[in-house]
Amino acid sequence: MKNKKFPAGTSVHFLYFLVLAAVLSGCIESAPVPDEVKSSAPGFGSSIRRPEGTPVSFPPGIKVVDSPHWDEHCADQSGKLVYGVGDVGFCIQFSNSFDTPVTVKIPAGAIFISDNTESPNGFIIKDLITTIPAKSSQVLHLMTCSINQDRRARTTSFEAQPVLTNHYNIPELLSMLESKKINAADYDGGMPPAAISAIVQSAVYEVAHTGQLSFGSREKLLQLPDK
Repeated sequence: MKNKKFPAGTSVHFLYFLVLAAVLSGCIESAPVPDEVKSSAPGFGSSIRRPEGTPVSFPPGIKVVDSPHWDEHCADQSGKLVYGVGDVGFCIQFSNSFDTPVTVKIPAGAIFISDNTESPNGFIIKDLITTIPAKSSQVLHLMTCSINQDRRARTTSFEAQPVLTNHYNIPELLSMLESKKINAADYDGGMPPAAISAIVQSAVYEVAHTGQLSFGSREKLLQLPDK
């Protein structure tokens, strides 16, 4: 049988998403979640409400240019470096007006809110830290976890200011993953292995839907490689 070829111009991000989706489909083994418990908090799961939390402020001198978004030029603009883990990818551009470099941190637990309720919100699972050179701008290619499994469309943009979620059970999930080798930064700025991303994404879906982790999900998270 001949190997299947993808059309010229097919993005690495799109191919990675296809692989991750295939792995993820075999990773979720639990029974279907009843509709009435498919959201554990506003903006999570099937909820179309706005996610709640504290707005994330960036350091003085730092400004987000336009809206975070995804397009086919995103990876090229970011210099091929990837930040984060998950299946919702987009770019964010930071501008530094100061004469000195400024360090920017997007904290674990931050949610980038989609510009529509048909596309998923993007969730930051581990702190993302970068330094923006003086008097310049930098484009970051972010990979974030979806907190809305039922939303199939892929958004073109997000609100510029994320919110730090106040979800009651997110701190436990973040704590379990704090020492794990799951971020793109742990893999020299390349995409984390799809199998690892799928385990993390599945756990996020579970908390988003039910508000807690099952025993099986806890076991899989504990078996992830340590840094």
